[in-house]
Amino acid sequence: MKKIGLTQRVEVIASYGERRDCLDQSWGSVLLSLDCAGVPLLNIANKEVAFQYLACLNLDGVILTGGNDLSFTQSPKAAVERDAFESHLIQFCIENKLSILGVCRGMQMLNVHFGGSLSSTTEHVCKNHEVELTDGTSIQVNSYHDWGIKPNDLAAELSPLGSAKDGIIEYCRHKCLPITGIMWHPERMNQNSDIGLSIIKELFL
Repeated sequence: MKKIGLTQRVEVIASYGERRDCLDQSWGSVLLSLDCAGVPLLNIANKEVAFQYLACLNLDGVILTGGNDLSFTQSPKAAVERDAFESHLIQFCIENKLSILGVCRGMQMLNVHFGGSLSSTTEHVCKNHEVELTDGTSIQVNSYHDWGIKPNDLAAELSPLGSAKDGIIEYCRHKCLPITGIMWHPERMNQNSDIGLSIIKELFL
């Protein structure tokens, strides 16, 4: 059974004075259905400690999950420690030839990591919409993000594979490495699960 690392969102529970790492339980079900074991990853900000931790886990691949805005947005939903850990994680995966899938925030993180940028958007929050793929077909996806990637914002190392009608890039792939980003949520099975599962299979199985 392949072991797939899953990054976690940070939730602040003020009444307990806690910052909690959290993960949608649906990810476990999705990966188990593909005969993979999901491994929740701790948000470790220190690079040396993060690399030692990741080396012990013997992962076969990584999914950067959704939740939290990136810190540069200065959003109250941001989590500095998560940004730091995911940056280290991407570098660890590159050095160890591990595949990465970035989902929603995860795709944003990949784009910023490779030198791209983001723009705010109000048309992609809690909606379903069409994504036009570069092969001429289209798919229906869910959408829960208020930051998006315009064509000029995409990192030079990434290739666009699908866009919404307003031009926001919803699907991309690294030009050389086994790294893919999607802006929709395949773990929310009542939406567009087929292509999401296909992408997971292509990357990890």
